[in-house]
This record gives sequence, C-alpha cells and structure tokens, in this order.
Amino acid sequence: MGNGLQRPEQTVDSVLTHALRSFMTFPGPGLAYFAIVALWDVTGNVALGDPASLMSGAGLLSPVFAFIVSLLIGWFMCGLTRVAIAGVRGQPATWNDTLVSGWEYFHAASALGAWLSLALLGLLFMIVPGIFAFLIWSQAFFCAIDRKQRWLPAMGHSRTITRGHYGLIFAVAVAIELLMLPGQIFSVGDMSSSLSDLQQLLADPTSAASGSPAAAGPAVFGMSLIGSALGAAASTAMCYVGAALYVALQDPPPPPPQKTVRSSSSELPRAWPTSTSAGRSFR
Repeated sequence: MGNGLQRPEQTVDSVLTHALRSFMTFPGPGLAYFAIVALWDVTGNVALGDPASLMSGAGLLSPVFAFIVSLLIGWFMCGLTRVAIAGVRGQPATWNDTLVSGWEYFHAASALGAWLSLALLGLLFMIVPGIFAFLIWSQAFFCAIDRKQRWLPAMGHSRTITRGHYGLIFAVAVAIELLMLPGQIFSVGDMSSSLSDLQQLLADPTSAASGSPAAAGPAVFGMSLIGSALGAAASTAMCYVGAALYVALQDPPPPPPQKTVRSSSSELPRAWPTSTSAGRSFR
C-alpha cells in the first residue's frame, strides 16, 4: 500500500490518527478548503456586521450570491472528501481528484440532505429514531463519493456498513462536535452582537449603529476572525475524520491469522490397526 499507511482500525484513536495522516500526506486541498471557508465566513460576518447593507437594494442580492457560493464550497468539499479517502487508504491523490462531475455532486448532496433531514425529523418527533437515523445513514455521503452511487443506493450501503458499529460512529460524532465547539462559541458571541446592532437600526434608522465589526470594536472584530478560523478548521477536519471513519467501516483491516497448534507425535492418539496391519499381526 502506498505511503506506508495501514487501514484504520475500528477505534476512535485510530480514526483520528489516520485522518491526520491523510491530511499530512497531501495538505494542499485541505488548506485551500480551509482558506476558502474562512474567507467566506469572514466576508459574511462583515456583511452581517453592517445591518444597513441588508436594508439596501444590493442587500437583496446577497442571499442569491450566498447560495451560489455555498454550492461551490459544497462542490469543493466533495472533491476534498475524495482526496481524504484516498489519503486514508494510502493511495496517491492529485488536484484533479478534487474535481467531481455535476452528477456525482447531485447525488452526494442529495444523500447528505436526505440523511440530515431524516435525522432531524426523527429528533423532532422522537429522540431515539432520530439518533438511529443519524447513525445508520451517516456514511451515505461518503458512499456516494467513493463508490459513485446514486443517493438511494448509497443510503442502503451506508446502512449495511454501519450495522454493529453504532458505538464507534457515535463516539466519532462526539469528537467532531468537540472540534466544532470552540468555533460555535465564538460565532454565537459575534452573532449576538450583530443582531443587537440590527435591532437598534430597525428601531432608529438614523442611528449610527451600522458599521463593520472593526468599527464596532477590536474585540468584536477579533472574535469574528477567531470564530471564522475555528469554524473553517473544524469543517476541514470533519472531512478528513469522516473519510477515515468511512474507510474503517468500508475496508476493515483483515483479522490476524490464526496460529495452528500442531501436537507432537507422542501426543497424538494411537490409531486403530487397519485390516491389513491386523492381518499381518496374526500371521
């Protein structure tokens, strides 16, 4: 196997270790994805920190532009996932591997959307079915990317490879949430400050509450930058950790060979004499 990597074992530490090794093998796409997500997040925070721009005519176009950029980022995330899977398997990867067709992107995005929708619906009505849906279809996105399956067969294959490994999937999900927690804390703080400015502007349009996060204060602007960087890092790490978990479930390492214990000739039971040998003994 290339690069001397071995397939990850079905443990949390092995999954995290192979995710890091996959990133270190070919870090270019991961760093590019981190930079794009962080830059887009910072741009969104600056726009949100200027509530007056949301009231203008140009602000009406921002949702359409944000939707297009989100599609492009999701497209690149599919390619990064393919590179991460190849890195976990120890296979060589290039920048061309980050390019996915529109058909592959459609089915990967559909599998991801179906998984999240079913998990959310299950959580809204009953907690246990939501958790069960979250676990059994958690690998549908990776199946669509790696096996180039349509979204419905990908969900079926995810249910097959996740059977009996729900504890591992839940533990890895907790580890991913812990990685995303710092960015979420900073994002909540920055959003609360921006919403406060927006409420003040709606109450008094002539007020001077508008402005970028930098104008609101160095602390708010610094919190915005830190939150964007942490969120982008967590999103990048989630691709690699998810890829390592998928490979651990899809391509489990073979079991160790069993040692056959051979007994000595003295310990073997004495065989019954054959008819020939018995006949000779009576001669």
